[in-house]
Amino acid sequence: MYNYNYTSPVDREYNNISLEPTPKTTTIELVIARYNERLDWVKTVPFQHYDYVVYNKSDNQNFVTTPKCTRVIQLPNVGREPHTYLYHIIQNYDTLKDITVFLPGSVDSPNKYNRVTRLMYELPFAEYSILSGFFQSTDILRGLGAFYVDDYKCTSDTNDDSHPDTDTKIQPSPLRPFGKWYQSTFGEDRTSMFATYNSMIAIRKADIVQQPKSYYETLIKQLETHSDPEEGHYFEIAWEVVFYPLINVKYV
Repeated sequence: MYNYNYTSPVDREYNNISLEPTPKTTTIELVIARYNERLDWVKTVPFQHYDYVVYNKSDNQNFVTTPKCTRVIQLPNVGREPHTYLYHIIQNYDTLKDITVFLPGSVDSPNKYNRVTRLMYELPFAEYSILSGFFQSTDILRGLGAFYVDDYKCTSDTNDDSHPDTDTKIQPSPLRPFGKWYQSTFGEDRTSMFATYNSMIAIRKADIVQQPKSYYETLIKQLETHSDPEEGHYFEIAWEVVFYPLINVKYV
């Protein structure tokens, strides 16, 4: 289990807001990391406005698509959402949209939906990257430095039920806890007080390409050998550090 506790702030409701797409001068694409989710939410406001690509890591195709779906790409089931996001960046580095919205397939889960809706609410006005998560009382290296993961239960019931028992075990990182991994991967010069729980982020191309493609090719190697490497959970809370420094950023 995760060895920390936090209390989510009261989430504001945006369910009754009708959102219009971002002006056509800004190109936006949703990147969906899917394992076993149905993805019915792609048909709903505000997601229905945007083109999207599905990266499927399941052995089934039992999910909803709409005319806005431009591609379905099959990937091996390794590395959780962070592997999918880094794979997309590497494969599309020279043709990224102005803003890429990276989302897990389970954004309709109760612990994610209100926060991801707030993120989507910002898109029509966005000239910045947007991160969903929670501020910490100190920078995440020190505040979450002792964090580690021994076992994990999926927030999506469909995902949890579909995993064989042998696939639910975390592959421990050779660099643990989180603080040791962070220092080895990024050093101490990069700082963030914002933990991006659940990997729901919208990143501007300008922020992504500050780093060369080889940087992302190095990072993804940590995620290529197991369906649930501990590093996947570390990346999940450290996306601001991955894209450091974000020049213009909004926190939701």
